[in-house]
Amino acid sequence: MDIYASFAKAYDCFFENENYNKWDEYLFRLITDCGLSAESILDLGCGTGRLLVLLAKRYENTELYGIDISSDMLMIAQSAADENGLSVRFSNQDMEFFKMYNPVKLVISAHDCVNYLTEDGSAEGCFKSVYAALQNGGAFIFDVNTAYKFENVLDKKSFVYDAEEIFCVWENEYDEDSKCCDFILNLFFKEKDANEMYVRETEIHTERAYDSEWLERTLLDAGFASVRFYHEFTAEEPRANSERIFAIAFKE
Repeated sequence: MDIYASFAKAYDCFFENENYNKWDEYLFRLITDCGLSAESILDLGCGTGRLLVLLAKRYENTELYGIDISSDMLMIAQSAADENGLSVRFSNQDMEFFKMYNPVKLVISAHDCVNYLTEDGSAEGCFKSVYAALQNGGAFIFDVNTAYKFENVLDKKSFVYDAEEIFCVWENEYDEDSKCCDFILNLFFKEKDANEMYVRETEIHTERAYDSEWLERTLLDAGFASVRFYHEFTAEEPRANSERIFAIAFKE
């Protein structure tokens, strides 16, 4: 069973257009400022494809690829691509072991996908797969939630999201020793043709914190020539209280 089946149905309800536009604009600025080519883009952990659609509108005639471990997410992503007249090659693969038969210029992995690599060695495997999937002169752009965010913003906190057809209670538990944070998602879906009746579905997602020092060392070990880090959605260096950091790893 797809562990993201329930979340896939609710995902876009809780990520508003403004959120996607913010990511699109920031990634465009990074790509431009770093002088990177966007003639071919792989969205690794593409989810429902919303970000990929926005990037495609910025870069016409770009070869587009999307990989995700969730077949439910990919079904939604394919529909989004079709609705926007986009030709995207989607593939149902694990981001740790994925393969690309046509190397690309740019790999993007957004919305803390790398944090979902929680097992020892899984991030290392992903970085090696990304390196192999890139053309020479290409780059890997991704972001991670930080241990600061897990410990100081999310741990023991609960959040409620209320959309027209979906209600969500999101609880969080962070373990400092493993650097892993469990997200307990209680999703309530309004039944069709039912008077205020909801069906409850629960998923538990886990993310692992990675700091910039470890990420840089591991990316260089994977073959990348250099790495840059940024505080949240800025051009500034990460801070001790950064809740999210962005990274760009360059392949020579």
